[in-house]
Amino acid sequence: MSTDIEQVAAEIRTILNEEGFKLPSLPDTVIKVQQLMAKEDYSVGEVSDILVRDSAFATVVLRLANSARFNNTGREIRNMTMAIQRVGTASILKLLISVASRLFCDIKQPALREIMAHNHDHSLLVSAAAEQVAHISQSANPADTFMAGLLHDQGKDVLMIAIPDALLATGIPERGRLVTMFHREMGARLLHHWRLPEEFVLVAQHHGIESPDRPRLGILDCVDVADAIVHNMADGEEGMNDERAASPPVQRLRLSHTQITGIVMDIEDRFEELKQAFAT
Repeated sequence: MSTDIEQVAAEIRTILNEEGFKLPSLPDTVIKVQQLMAKEDYSVGEVSDILVRDSAFATVVLRLANSARFNNTGREIRNMTMAIQRVGTASILKLLISVASRLFCDIKQPALREIMAHNHDHSLLVSAAAEQVAHISQSANPADTFMAGLLHDQGKDVLMIAIPDALLATGIPERGRLVTMFHREMGARLLHHWRLPEEFVLVAQHHGIESPDRPRLGILDCVDVADAIVHNMADGEEGMNDERAASPPVQRLRLSHTQITGIVMDIEDRFEELKQAFAT
């Protein structure tokens, strides 16, 4: 790493560790649902009452409930309580947080906005692939793995919101290196701040790297394998190349070439539907 990048990295570290540095907060609607669902005696009707008061979240929840992901009957519903029941109370809070993670990402700089849009598309593909990997390998809960895939790179958004000028002051290669350097830490800090389950925090913190302190979590391996699949797709390759196929997460899950090819076909078919469902 060049001296200039080292200096920029040191300056970024100072900003991120300042006492007054604030991570993005969840919207009030999501916090209210989070607080309600922390109780043992909440009802679906109470969750519905909160959501119908927020048109942005109400629209997205209804769209998700009627998407191919959750609607296997073909019957459209417009009632919020029914929408929550269709999505599942166990999943609704995580879905709201996934949607919220996109709502706070409003930045003015066109170059960073373009990167953020690419990151969001990448995370959607990873989430869809990770869900299929979890289902096939039976190594993690598919629904939770889907959410972990959506949120695993959230630290990149935090960096672009927190230090846009510092990132734009560097060249494109240096910018990528800086984001790579800091995004896992920032993603883990954000998801911990949002009080997500520990395994989501660990995925954000450890994805994409093998190290002595890497936790042996099936959900983490699923996200890493999914990320490799999506990168292979971006490179225009079918299935998975030899280098990625030999990676430890792929080896631990023991997925065959045929299974990986099937996952690629599945997520290619679902991508546009997912983009529409999670549009904010």
